[in-house]
Amino acid sequence: MKKKQNLPRILEIVLIAISVVLIVVFFLSSPITMNKPILDIVLWWAYILVFVAVILALAFALAGAFKSRKNVIRLLIGIAAVVVICGACYLLAPGGPVNTTQAYTAKTSKLVDAGLYLTYFMLGITVIALLYAIISRAFKK
Repeated sequence: MKKKQNLPRILEIVLIAISVVLIVVFFLSSPITMNKPILDIVLWWAYILVFVAVILALAFALAGAFKSRKNVIRLLIGIAAVVVICGACYLLAPGGPVNTTQAYTAKTSKLVDAGLYLTYFMLGITVIALLYAIISRAFKK
C-alpha cells in the first residue's frame, strides 16, 4: 500500500528532473544553434506536460462531478457556459484579411481573433474573481 502512495511523488520528481535537465540544456545552448533539435525537444516536452495536465484536470473534475446529481448539473452548466463564451468570441471576431508573407485565410484570421478575444475575456473574469475574493474576504473580517 505504501508503494502506491509513493508513486505520484516519484513520478512528480522524475518529471521535474527531466524538465530541469531540458531547461539547463536549452539555456546552455548557444543562440546560433536555436534552430537545432533541442528547441523542438523542449517544445514537445512542454506539449506533453500541458496535455498530461489537461487530461488529469479533466479526469479529477469528472470524477468529482459524478459523485452526486447536483454536481453533474453544475458540470453541464459549466460546459454550456464555456461553449456559449467560445461561440460569442467567435461571432465577435472580425476575421479580416491579413497582409503578411504567410498564407493566412480569413478563417484562420477569425480563429486567431476569437482566441485573442477568449483570452481577454478569461483574463477579465479572472481579475474580477480575484477582486471579488479580496473584497469579500476583507468584509468578512
